[in-house]
Amino acid sequence: MRILIAGIAGELGSSVANLLKHTHDVVGLTRSEARARELEKRGMQAVVGDLLNEAATAKAVAMARPEAIVHVPIALPERGPMRPRDLTATTRLRVAGTRHILNAAIDNGVKRIVAESIVAIYGYGDNNPQKLTEESPTQTSAPFRSIQPALDALHVQENMVLDAARTGHIEGIVVRLGFYYGAGVGSTRFMVKLLRRGVMPVTRKRGAMPWIELSDASTGVAATLEAGRSAEIYNIVGDQSAGLTDLAHEIARQLGTRPPRELPSWVIRLGGRYAALMSETQLHVSNEKAKRELGWMPRYPTIKEGVAKAVAHLWLASQRVVEIRGGNPAE
Repeated sequence: MRILIAGIAGELGSSVANLLKHTHDVVGLTRSEARARELEKRGMQAVVGDLLNEAATAKAVAMARPEAIVHVPIALPERGPMRPRDLTATTRLRVAGTRHILNAAIDNGVKRIVAESIVAIYGYGDNNPQKLTEESPTQTSAPFRSIQPALDALHVQENMVLDAARTGHIEGIVVRLGFYYGAGVGSTRFMVKLLRRGVMPVTRKRGAMPWIELSDASTGVAATLEAGRSAEIYNIVGDQSAGLTDLAHEIARQLGTRPPRELPSWVIRLGGRYAALMSETQLHVSNEKAKRELGWMPRYPTIKEGVAKAVAHLWLASQRVVEIRGGNPAE
């Protein structure tokens, strides 16, 4: 199958591309000519176009001639989102970018589109302790005004894709991903950096969020592309929720560093209101539908297994750097 990946420059888009290129004809949509050349060196074709530019997107899709599109419109800071303004670029891509790529797909006779959403659509704060399914109600009112646009964008994006599917214009599917982590994720590397320096702050109030290791997120997207039903939603998450504080403690334990410093919630809010909200959110999400209908299983069902993989990968990467530069990997 010839697949266009919109958002290939991001961590998830790059990971999905590396997975699919072995069995499919992959084309990457990127805004940069330099990035296009890099993709071609990795054995993939590329087209240049800005998702926020309707004409450029239409031209790129026409040039790519895909049978299917994977739309992963994520543009977050490498360290991860800490403040509401960190969500602004992704919010624009979820609304305008999705509209442009969807219209271009329909106009060019693309058969299928898989669009990435996120489990945050179920809500922030204290939620139902039972695992939520794809049929569970979603949150429409954000806990504070500055993140309302980001929450609205998730609803707009999902509705565009599902409405196009229900009206028969295209096979549209939504994947609601957990919060992903791993050696290839900037926010995880940022946490590792802070933990090694002994300056990683976390809240004493432990939340619980659905996580997904990056490679598991990629296999979930691939399984949805190949086996998902049109006009459906699939939760791609690990088997167990865990708090951001729990994730930091697990990384510290497996790195062998001092544990993160636990602080009152009000102190964490000073560093970033959004980060504090995510640290305290209680959210549990079921992945049973994806397992049942897609035949997908997370290879790293809990953060313990996923962090072990990430730490091992980062250690091997540090060894390669030492071999090239010489010296002590602990330095």
